Amino acid sequence: MDGNEVTPLKHKLKVAIVFMIITLLTLLVYRLVLLMKPVNVAYVRSQHNASDIVVDNFPFTESGRLAWWKENKRMLEEKFAIPAIDKTEEAWSVTFWNYGEGFKQYKDDGGHFLNPFYKELYCFDDIADAKKCIDKDVAMIVSRSSTGKIFFTFEAGYYCLNSKGEIIKAQGYSCSAGKNYR
Repeated sequence: MDGNEVTPLKHKLKVAIVFMIITLLTLLVYRLVLLMKPVNVAYVRSQHNASDIVVDNFPFTESGRLAWWKENKRMLEEKFAIPAIDKTEEAWSVTFWNYGEGFKQYKDDGGHFLNPFYKELYCFDDIADAKKCIDKDVAMIVSRSSTGKIFFTFEAGYYCLNSKGEIIKAQGYSCSAGKNYR
């Protein structure tokens, strides 16, 4: 056997490497396509000082979601009157829900008992359609405390708006450098 011959093991290794490269490139292109899709506001509800916004194609990262809020908070106020503020001195909250697989019909089949794969649903009773529930998947909560400080809540922690209008990581659920929204 001379050095130019390809053994079956070397051939399989080359095929595996090529397959891995193609797979990684495909995932990269898919991710880029998702990043280029604009965020779609699928549903909005405001009641008193609490608002719910169901969003499709919300940014994956906390920093992306915070940037989206900064870029779109004025649009939300103008188009949807969100945050729902009865009095500017009062606290309010805006919950952003991931659209996921879309709206679903609620059915209590009892299948959630001891089922680790059960997805809890969050339903909007003001929707007249039978499909008025989404998977309970909160992307971000933006809230104003009664003292006027703005907080951004994520599964992994909290951020707040400082006096310079910058979003900073909060220590627990306190933000001594926070500023009033209005």
